[in-house]
Amino acid sequence: MANSAPTITGQRLPPQAGEQIDRGSTFQFTFDGRPCNAHPGDTLASALLANGTSVLSRSFKYHRPRGVLCCTGNCPNCLVQVGDEPNVRACMHPATPGLQVTHQNAWPSLDTDLMAATQIVDQFLPVGFYYKTFIRPKVLWPLYEKILRTAAGLGKVLLGSRPGKHHKQYVHVDVAVIGGGPAGMRAALAAAAHGAQVILLDEQPVLGGHLRYTDADSAADLAAQVAAQPRISVHTNTAGVGWYEGNWLAATCGNELLKIRMRAVVNATGASETPLVFGNNDLPGIMLGSAAQRLLKIFAVRPGQRALVVTANDSGWQVAADLHAAGIRLAAIVDQRAAAECQSEHLTALTAAAPVYWQHTVTSATGDRNVREAVVAPLSAAGAVDASAGKFVDCDLVTVSVGWTPQNGLLRQMGGRVQFDSAHGAALPVHLPAGVFAAGRVAGTHTLQAELLEGQQAGEQAAAYLRLCAAPAPLQPTAA
Repeated sequence: MANSAPTITGQRLPPQAGEQIDRGSTFQFTFDGRPCNAHPGDTLASALLANGTSVLSRSFKYHRPRGVLCCTGNCPNCLVQVGDEPNVRACMHPATPGLQVTHQNAWPSLDTDLMAATQIVDQFLPVGFYYKTFIRPKVLWPLYEKILRTAAGLGKVLLGSRPGKHHKQYVHVDVAVIGGGPAGMRAALAAAAHGAQVILLDEQPVLGGHLRYTDADSAADLAAQVAAQPRISVHTNTAGVGWYEGNWLAATCGNELLKIRMRAVVNATGASETPLVFGNNDLPGIMLGSAAQRLLKIFAVRPGQRALVVTANDSGWQVAADLHAAGIRLAAIVDQRAAAECQSEHLTALTAAAPVYWQHTVTSATGDRNVREAVVAPLSAAGAVDASAGKFVDCDLVTVSVGWTPQNGLLRQMGGRVQFDSAHGAALPVHLPAGVFAAGRVAGTHTLQAELLEGQQAGEQAAAYLRLCAAPAPLQPTAA
């Protein structure tokens, strides 16, 4: 039921610049039968976190508690059942009034999952153990099957539910731009300015990419320019899922399949943050730095009270600054680099606000339903961890910002070749077929100005490929 009075919940922050929730209206949905307050613009995950629910699911085999990790739909940590639909990513599904959401893969409840006892005997449960163990006597297989399905299933398919309707649409354009971040929007605008009919796809509900949580004003300005350009058709909540011979791009939006034929394509699919491997890194409360920023800036949700920020780049220092500005206490900043390598504008202020451990990393975390403590240890010049010098840090939030992985799957399907670039620590394009272009973070560019320049260049290159304009001059090398 919706009403006009905003609801204040325990983890909801005061209004944030650029937030995309409507505080003028409040409604409820249920999670495992418990009512949860939400605002229009919330996802299931943001609303659950705002209501104090940190455990959203359980892991497939050992039933370990899972919470928000990426906030972009790139991980399986927040899978829930929505009505009769299993395996819904809570961080992508919008919260709506009256929705009935339940947990998956836990018995008898999400908080008290008896199947988590399998962790005690994990050494006796290798991969595929059930195929080799539960085979005799044959007459007991129906019982074995029932137990195994209860223990390891992900969601439930309700046999009595009616199948949904699926549609397909044929689209013919001059240029397809995949990704609605700064590089993608600028590429679409550049191609359209030369007369190309452009389709712009983005899997998020709103254009902007990383600008939605780093520079909301620039995101809104670019989105307004795109909306004012009649030659650009925008499709949000739409993911490019495959490229096929003859420049056919398959994209999905809910139950609709778009079969897009284009003459040129710009890949501006961005990059996702890379998780860090350490003991118990799957505990709720441990998330990517960009996930914490999305919760803060887009949904005005406090991801924790006392944060340990782990980083190997200046992005992590921006995360720390955003957390500090939101009133979240910084337990420590752990940077794998030497102090001289940090160029963050927040260095002086944050050094005064929290302990900083240079050339350190996190080695393990402890907790039950949420992280409670982490261990940080120094790194040698060769990158080896000195576990004997570990220090315990009390925290209920650990953010990780150690690198970026370009989302280049579609680009490689199109025939593009990538190669690992040690300077960027990522696989970047080294060859693109005719009519295929790349811009932004998928190409290793991480500063806004450089992303915009690359997007402009890619859009003009696409238009030139279609003989709508002259080929643009090569870009001069800039800091990425």
